[in-house]
Amino acid sequence: MTPKEKELFHQNYEYMWDKLNTTHYYVKCYSNTDRSLRVQNIEGRDILPSYTVCSKCMDKEYEPSMTIVRKIVNFFNLNISPQISTRQFLHENLLLTDKSRYLNRTLFDQRFLGIFYGYYPSASSLSINGAMLKIYTEDDMLRAILVTGIRSDEELYGNDLANLFSHEIVHKHDFDQYYETRSVNNQRCYFYEGLVELTNSSLLITFRGVDSDQRKLVMTLNIECFPTGLTRPYSGGLAFILTSSDGPFDVRFFKMGIVNSHLTRISLDDERLPSILNITDTGKEINLTSTVDRVWYEFILDNVNKNA
Repeated sequence: MTPKEKELFHQNYEYMWDKLNTTHYYVKCYSNTDRSLRVQNIEGRDILPSYTVCSKCMDKEYEPSMTIVRKIVNFFNLNISPQISTRQFLHENLLLTDKSRYLNRTLFDQRFLGIFYGYYPSASSLSINGAMLKIYTEDDMLRAILVTGIRSDEELYGNDLANLFSHEIVHKHDFDQYYETRSVNNQRCYFYEGLVELTNSSLLITFRGVDSDQRKLVMTLNIECFPTGLTRPYSGGLAFILTSSDGPFDVRFFKMGIVNSHLTRISLDDERLPSILNITDTGKEINLTSTVDRVWYEFILDNVNKNA
């Protein structure tokens, strides 16, 4: 091991524990059944070297064997993504790419499970359309289904759509049965399935339509205002949506407001929605900041208070 490799090893070893917000002492000496929050959801403690070796690795003069390095890298990959190689651990300063790394345990954050209403600008008129989103678990993964193109409060909050989403897992044939019972004016709705990815500050869902045209839709939310320390379910937020041109419309980019269905219902005719969901073309980049997201959250709370 060269002096530079040894230096980077110790830097990355320290970075790993900082990212996990714990230490080798807690991981090797405590179990998940202990009360310490610093070891909850930590995987692969048996993969790590012994407590004695882990302690030696804190000494910047200590030079570990490649067997020890590989064990530490394997432990890293069980708890932090994207995964890295042994070479990266010895040749890259991982702190420099910290913003792209996230804890694997956030992929299964139970607070985001549930049914949500969505509100977004129509592509063909000045009206607001409705959507319904469900996030659930299947095969130890967070998955989601989405129905868009709802055009009235009666349809969005009606029993038929609620019954569709009451299924533990909503399949395409369930949607088809719902679709066939709709009037012609209410058959411009679309069904998507997708996988959910969570980091400490964002939620990303990549959806695919299951029709023959294979439409695609990407949803992303800034969740920095909903830190990991909270225990309550996610109330909602403001999302950016990007759709492909494989459907009846061209490529679209727009905002969608998301609200937990247990919290409140917002009328599609609410006069405040267009201004909140409008995207102003400034010729510059468009950012979904925590400040912008806060405007939507305060709108939700105002709606809750009005309906109390």
